[in-house]
Amino acid sequence: MVFRRPPVTRRSLAQNSRLAFATAAFVTSTPLTLALAQPSAGLATPEASAAHESAFAIPADDARDREVYRQHLMLLSDPFMEGRGPGTKGNRIAADYLAFHFQRLGLKPAFAEKTPGDEKGAAAGEQHNEDHSAGAPTYFQEFRAGREAIASESVLSLNTPSGPVDFKAGSEYTVLGFSADADLPEAPLAFVGYSLERTGKDGAKYSSYSESENLNGKVAVMLRFEPMDKDGKSLWRDADVTSAGWSPAAGLAGKLQSAIQRGVSAIIVINTPGADDERVKKLDSTAATANWSRKLDVPVLMISPEAGERLIKATDPKGRSLMDLRRWADTMPAPEAGAPATIDLAKATARLVTKIERRPRITWNVGGVLPGFGPLADEYIVVGAHFDHVGYGYTGGSRTGELGVIHPGADDNASGTSGMLLSADLLSRAYAKLRDGYNPAQGKGARSILFLGFSAEEMGLIGSQEFVRNAPIEASKLVAMLNMDMIGRSKDRSLEIGGTGTAEGLADIVLPNFEAPVAGMLGAATSGNEPATSGGADVSSSGGFTVKASPGGRGPSDHASFYSAGIPVLFFFTGLHEQYHTPRDVAALIDINDATDIAQCVAMTALNIAERPEPLKFTSTDKAKGGDAAQTSMKNVKVRFGIAPGNYADGEEGVLVGEVYPNTSAAVAGIHEGDRLLKWNGHDIGDVAAWMTQLSQHKPGDVVEVTVQRKGKTADQTEVVPVTLKAREAADQ
Repeated sequence: MVFRRPPVTRRSLAQNSRLAFATAAFVTSTPLTLALAQPSAGLATPEASAAHESAFAIPADDARDREVYRQHLMLLSDPFMEGRGPGTKGNRIAADYLAFHFQRLGLKPAFAEKTPGDEKGAAAGEQHNEDHSAGAPTYFQEFRAGREAIASESVLSLNTPSGPVDFKAGSEYTVLGFSADADLPEAPLAFVGYSLERTGKDGAKYSSYSESENLNGKVAVMLRFEPMDKDGKSLWRDADVTSAGWSPAAGLAGKLQSAIQRGVSAIIVINTPGADDERVKKLDSTAATANWSRKLDVPVLMISPEAGERLIKATDPKGRSLMDLRRWADTMPAPEAGAPATIDLAKATARLVTKIERRPRITWNVGGVLPGFGPLADEYIVVGAHFDHVGYGYTGGSRTGELGVIHPGADDNASGTSGMLLSADLLSRAYAKLRDGYNPAQGKGARSILFLGFSAEEMGLIGSQEFVRNAPIEASKLVAMLNMDMIGRSKDRSLEIGGTGTAEGLADIVLPNFEAPVAGMLGAATSGNEPATSGGADVSSSGGFTVKASPGGRGPSDHASFYSAGIPVLFFFTGLHEQYHTPRDVAALIDINDATDIAQCVAMTALNIAERPEPLKFTSTDKAKGGDAAQTSMKNVKVRFGIAPGNYADGEEGVLVGEVYPNTSAAVAGIHEGDRLLKWNGHDIGDVAAWMTQLSQHKPGDVVEVTVQRKGKTADQTEVVPVTLKAREAADQ
């Protein structure tokens, strides 16, 4: 497509006051100079190399690079950005932030605006005053990432003999996002305890309902979670099965269905008073709970413990408190035949109104093009990073179940996004110098570079898949994709580079830039070093990074979408950690110096590929037995093994254990960091993707035999370890 530079189409970024505080330092800072060394031997003709030598003699300013990186990181991971979850205001601001800097650097908009009459403005919930003429260039590629729900109308009130008792939406109750619309003027209420039925290991039965319980037309008032002791801890939790605070029975889905099967017209869930769980202190929002369940046929409200106390006091004929009813429900035995198990709250009826507006969750990929020059200009290299995170823990998943709390996502992936922005800064300046000195008689010029910020990666690579399906560039013109995801927490300057086997000679292009860069120079030639291979062995070099080169092109990040389309990829990653997908992934833990160095080296790698006369030849690294397996959604996995893989595609058999989380299945079984999982019940594990498929076939309590190669042992020195699989904590508990 033809790239023009019109006003930015979503809003005038220059007039956007939300960004003014963040961008002033960038606009007024000292002009940057780079240190660009001659490309590695064999990547260009001798004549071209001679031309490059003078063009690359540009002194670097590491101090400025680090400050630029730091400012990007601090803004993107600030709590104001709401964890950048798709559908949040913070995600929209982050998209604007990327576009502002693309425009400032002179990058051309990568996409074409949608035609007039589309659903954009209404779907996004924003007013768009810009020119929407068909095909206008834009930095934004809009797409849908699931659906969100808004409670456009809600009423909860009790009809009592002394007058109405009203409850305030938002502070005392919320309508859950999977609710049905309803208008109930006078509905009777019944307390149904925890709405659970269970037979324990000792044969003791527990049931909130009698066999013939009929709740037709009633509003079921139920407690959240499950029976608990005086300290608010679960009476049903089995430490051998789950590492969570509750048993799998505590999830809302089954509790709601038990009530619905008995004919209720609505459900009110009370945040159980005294429960040893931080979630009882807050109400889950309509939007946050939209994906907890399929849409139900009845409305479901959640109310606070304090509001629950008011409700019970106003409706229970015996004048009991909410805590009185909780204690009864904690120890309630199975009812005798024919006896009701629920309690009619007959002193009042309920007035209940709900209306849910469901609309697409809109988010954007953001792309800017640095145009190349010469015969190679119509070929493209993608330098990408996902700028979204999990928001408040709902869109993509909080690893620790801390829902409703901002997850800043400093490492995942403000670190990679900041690296992508810094790379754009570096390369735009380098290209200006190279373009000025370009001599068509001495070389083919340089390929164009597309800088991309992806959204909805945490929801399943949705943004990168959207780009690959609807790219403004022909697939045959995409030469390579370089992906930075979590580059901020290197240990002793260690770095994983995946995808080195996805094109012939790719390892020899990328690894020298990282293994021994000269101090103060970006990507200087590695004198005296033999070219690295694309094998899975650890490679280290003093002065550079200790690099783990992994040939595989798959993995849990956006490069996998490009690899699946037959495009060579590189994946830069410094490893998982205990703060991953928690509210504690904050900017203070990021190693600014190492992350800046990585971004500089990625920029040099992109430049090496951009000037390489020959195209890269894609090579599949899939294994026939598992590499083509479909990615298994975590929604299909009911158990948690409890490790972070040390490498997603290292070319070796099995799964390397990078970290073991406390009190999980792996920890209890004696799996340790550095071990390698080779077999699962006697069958080869293959790789991480294949292993996820195996995990999805199990339920909590299953015992599997895992063949383990211990750290430091050879492949023929293995042992079989029995592992009892524990449950994943349900997000809807």
